[in-house]
Amino acid sequence: MKKGKMFKKSIYCLLAALMIIASMPFSAISASAANGTLSANSYQIVRGGSNTRWENNQFNIVNDQEADNTSIGIIKYDISSLKGMVIDSASLNFTIDSHNDDSQGLVFYYSNRLTNVTLNNSSTQDTLSNYGAGNVANESAASRYGFSTDNVLAYGNVNTSVQTSDVKTQLQTIVDSGATSLYVFVMQKTAGGLKGDRLDGVTTSDGWTDTKIKPANVTINYETSEYQPTDLKPFVAMTANDYGSFSADNNYVTAADYATVYKNIVYAPKKMSSAAHTSEDRSYEQQNKMYGNMSFWYGNTVMLYDGETSPQFAVGFVNGGKSIPWNWNWGNNRSYYCKTLTDGFSLVNTKWHGADGSMNAQWLLVSSGREVNCYNDSNNSGYYTQGKQTGYYANIMQYSGGNFSENYISKNLTFEYKVGNDKGTGTYSDTVTEATIYVLNYKKVIENVNTARNFYNTIDKAHVNRDSLIAYATAVNNLQAFNPSDYDYSTNTANAVASASDKMTSLINAVNQAKDNLKYDYTFVDINNNSTVVAAKNANEAYSKKPTNTETNTVQISDTQHTKYTYTWPTNPSGYVFTEKKEEVTENHNFTSTATCTCGAKVDDASFEAAKQEAGVVLTQSSLYEDTSYKNFSKTVTDAGSKRSKGELHCQEDFDNATFEILYAKTLLKKLTGTVTLTVYDQNNQEITDAGNTYNNNYGDEITIKPATEQNVYKYVIEKDGTTSEIYGQSSISYVVTGNATVKAYCNKAQTADEKYTKVTFVVGGKISDIKYVKAGETLQTSSANKLQFPFFTTGDWNTASVQGSADVSSVTVNAELKPVDSDKCGVHIPGKDGAYTAYQKKYDEKVDVKDYGLDDSSDYALSKSSDPNKIDDIIAYMHGTVFYVPARKEVYVIPVEKGESSKHTKVNTVGTFTSVDDKNKYVGFNCKFSLAEGCTPVEWGITFIPMNANYRPVDENGNPTTSTVFRIKTHSKENEYAATLSLSKNSTKYSAIRAKAYLKYKDADNNIQVTYGDEYVQAFGTTNKFGITQ
Repeated sequence: MKKGKMFKKSIYCLLAALMIIASMPFSAISASAANGTLSANSYQIVRGGSNTRWENNQFNIVNDQEADNTSIGIIKYDISSLKGMVIDSASLNFTIDSHNDDSQGLVFYYSNRLTNVTLNNSSTQDTLSNYGAGNVANESAASRYGFSTDNVLAYGNVNTSVQTSDVKTQLQTIVDSGATSLYVFVMQKTAGGLKGDRLDGVTTSDGWTDTKIKPANVTINYETSEYQPTDLKPFVAMTANDYGSFSADNNYVTAADYATVYKNIVYAPKKMSSAAHTSEDRSYEQQNKMYGNMSFWYGNTVMLYDGETSPQFAVGFVNGGKSIPWNWNWGNNRSYYCKTLTDGFSLVNTKWHGADGSMNAQWLLVSSGREVNCYNDSNNSGYYTQGKQTGYYANIMQYSGGNFSENYISKNLTFEYKVGNDKGTGTYSDTVTEATIYVLNYKKVIENVNTARNFYNTIDKAHVNRDSLIAYATAVNNLQAFNPSDYDYSTNTANAVASASDKMTSLINAVNQAKDNLKYDYTFVDINNNSTVVAAKNANEAYSKKPTNTETNTVQISDTQHTKYTYTWPTNPSGYVFTEKKEEVTENHNFTSTATCTCGAKVDDASFEAAKQEAGVVLTQSSLYEDTSYKNFSKTVTDAGSKRSKGELHCQEDFDNATFEILYAKTLLKKLTGTVTLTVYDQNNQEITDAGNTYNNNYGDEITIKPATEQNVYKYVIEKDGTTSEIYGQSSISYVVTGNATVKAYCNKAQTADEKYTKVTFVVGGKISDIKYVKAGETLQTSSANKLQFPFFTTGDWNTASVQGSADVSSVTVNAELKPVDSDKCGVHIPGKDGAYTAYQKKYDEKVDVKDYGLDDSSDYALSKSSDPNKIDDIIAYMHGTVFYVPARKEVYVIPVEKGESSKHTKVNTVGTFTSVDDKNKYVGFNCKFSLAEGCTPVEWGITFIPMNANYRPVDENGNPTTSTVFRIKTHSKENEYAATLSLSKNSTKYSAIRAKAYLKYKDADNNIQVTYGDEYVQAFGTTNKFGITQ
């Protein structure tokens, strides 16, 4: 233990601590309890005389009202294992071994510190001084050994049975103080030793108090439980009760006397035998025969300011006089007044109390022999009969400065005084630099503790982060445990005070830092109900630590769209819980850069990219094309590419449609010139090299194609843009140049005397379907001939299976019968004079004259998809006159238009589709019709088509991209109708359907070639003869 430091806790503080403990919730205490027994680990009997008072390992506790016959038993217990524990119960157990007749019973006091005695498990004589006897012995011993007579642990009656006392509160107090040792002091309850005054009233010659007890048998049984580390321990503000003394202080002054003078003193020096400061000699008279000095008595003192009790301590001064040369001067050596000039400090008593003899502050303070004012006073004050006598005075110095913000203040007190004698006086002031008064601002600790505890009560314990709450509770508990007594002020007071101040600052800062670092447990609950706990100071910080959201999930919901499920955390929690939010966003598929969308949807973009690549070659050859058509084509390609980059192509159909747009646009290109190459083949399909020809002409030029030498041509085959058309029975053909083309002329060997041939003409429906030559004597199988297909009819077999060549027969005609198909009919809607429409079911290709239904030629007419004349886009074709042939569709409307309207518009459209099959091939046909505006002449007509697979995509069965092809038709009917028929081998699966538009190239009134398209139609190859347009 450090010398010179003593403190106590008052009883009311203990009660307050008990109340705090009792009010704590059950959850504040750990459920796990422990119990044990404290036994003495060292002890000592202290006696004032020659008797040892230690016999057979027993204390002999006496108080016979004589200093030599007074003793104190001191027992030490190690309580380090109880640090931080809650004392649930504790009892002091002891047995008195024996006692004399006048034993007064025992009293047990407790303290957590002991000074001046080294315990050696035997006895020792108090050699410093006697601590008194009789009824003051207990208080004197308490003052000397650092315990308080208020701190009663137990009383023992005069009997030898086992005695037990509840000491839970007292043990908890010592544990909470932070002490690791408990000292128990055993004394007689009160003084005895008077013969005949035995407790039971029986007169006896034995009047001694001797009471024997073994310290080893004084035990403390306890049960404990742990504070939760998140809990605050009870706080009892400390009260400092150290005191100072001077060497001449009366030995029999009680602790209560000291407590009256010394209040809230952390440290004051003991047994001061000399003044801290002595002034220089002062001259009191003119003849320099009388001198005096002033000495101030006190030492370095540490006061505790708590805002309630003003700290104070005893001070003294000595006014000494002398004469020079030595003589008996009967003048009066006087002190007139003495006051402090130091701000914040004041003297408690209005007068200094004094006497001669010695500096015995406790005695002087109650003395009334002499008095000196604490203020300016010219009145004579106590004097001495002899000029060089010395006067001793005492008072109580108090800190009265009130609140301050620093951790401590330090002052060297300044005193002003007036001294003199009959010959003269002098007023002087001295600063006692040799002794410094320190005032520790313990109120700052109390206020910070109270603030911290109040804040602690506002913490949401259900959600606060346990680790941060432990840190906060630990910091507050450490601040509560701050004890200035932990510092040795006797060696270097200034350094010890500075260390205590630094510790105070450190502890307060630690509390504030722990408060600032206090965190709460925020829970993030994801969509799958998984929880993640984040410790944060507030919701904003928690949000900044949010876990990764559930991964975005994208689910395809249609061909064009998917729903994206994104997950986000709300910025503000509900209480302390962030619940993950699911946001559903339905958006279009994105194929901007790949053929696979984030949702997993896929498209086949090969045909689209192939069309772009094919178009790219064209776009590098702008000089080959007419400017307007090139710009239109370039725009179409650019727009299609832009649609992809902008994410406007959302599904396979979008990609295919964009592909179709590019492919159709390609057919609208107009080359500035075209090269038509004619190659001529003999009857053995060998090229006749000198018969060929090449035609280089401008776009729109009409040329005549024929061999350069006289040849027997029976068939021309025109190949352009991937399609083939055949013309039979003409020696030459006319052709309008609309691009590069290849024409092949097939010849038969001319008749000679040696070789004769029979010409076989194959006719279907009055039209030449094929021409072949068979050599005399040889046989031609008619199944090898081409057989035309016509819409609305099925073609029968050739009327002969073979033809025999004969020198006598120059020509044979083979016919195939056409059988009309009437299983499907068209609903022809014709208006009456009242405008109401009547539907007539008509066979396909049936001739209809609207005059037969009450209409006349006062109006022009058009065939339309609807009866609304304002829907121009629904018009299929204009009629020139009143006659039309029923189209192969489910419904058609005859609508009147303004007279002459049909001559204002050029229009082409597919009016019907059909499928048919024969033994060798399967066919898709498009029945088309065009009408011309006045002044326009047709140049070329046909269809632009794109082969498709079974999924109606612009690829073949193997997924290879297809392209657009222009199919030119040579002839048309009087009503400008034509049919385009495409064939595949009957068993072929390369293509499954045809997408096509009717087209018309014509010269306008200004002789410029224009191109127009009809609506797009799709027709699949079929296995039966059927007509297809139903809308």
